[in-house]
Formats: sequence, structure tokens, C-alpha cells
Amino acid sequence: MGHSERRFALRDRTRANHEKLDAAIGAFESLTAYRRYVAFLGRFRFAMDRVLHDVVWPGDWFWRPTAVSNSIAQDAKDLGLGLTPTETTDALFDDQSGLLGAVYVLEGSTLGARVLRSEPPRLE
Repeated sequence: MGHSERRFALRDRTRANHEKLDAAIGAFESLTAYRRYVAFLGRFRFAMDRVLHDVVWPGDWFWRPTAVSNSIAQDAKDLGLGLTPTETTDALFDDQSGLLGAVYVLEGSTLGARVLRSEPPRLE
């Protein structure tokens, strides 16, 4: 399967989950909505960053996702959220396909955050 085909297959297989996530997250239309986003993202990224920290990356992969857990933790603290890092996750990346899927999801999450950030704020 070529790179382009794989991307479209991943997108198609995750479309329903992405639509549910988009509906749950919503836009940054209020400070309450942003707090909800930071809390949700924190749980997700704490777990993913922890697992990816210990991954043995394929030798020919030169790109690595940026760990953002510390930045999210600081945002949560600034917002007065008692966010506790997640200790475990069911995510296991024993092969390149699983790792590629995780990277795809992380990059999609980053892109989604950029889209949300580009919308004009309407904070309460």
C-alpha cells in the first residue's frame, strides 16, 4: 500500500471517531469550553506521550512527535484545573503500522487544534 493510499485508508477508518470527537470538543466559544478541551486533551496526550517516550523508533524514521504534556499541564494549572497525568494506556506500538497509526492520530490532533485556534475567540 502506497503512502497516499494508507493516509486515505486511515482517514476513512477513523472518520466516525473523528466526527464524535469533534462534536464532543466543539469550538473555543467560551472559557468553559476551552477548559473542557484542555482537560480532554491532557488525558489523551499524557498517556500518549508517556508511551511514545519509551518506543523504539524504526531506524529510518527521523521525525518524532513533539511531547506536549508539560505545556498542557501548565495550561491546566493556569486554568485552575486539577488535571492528573494518566499513568496507563491500552496503546501498544509493537510494530510500524501501530506506530504509524499513533503518529497519524497525534498529527490529526495537532491539526485540529490549529483549526480551533484559528477561529476568532468568543470567551465568556
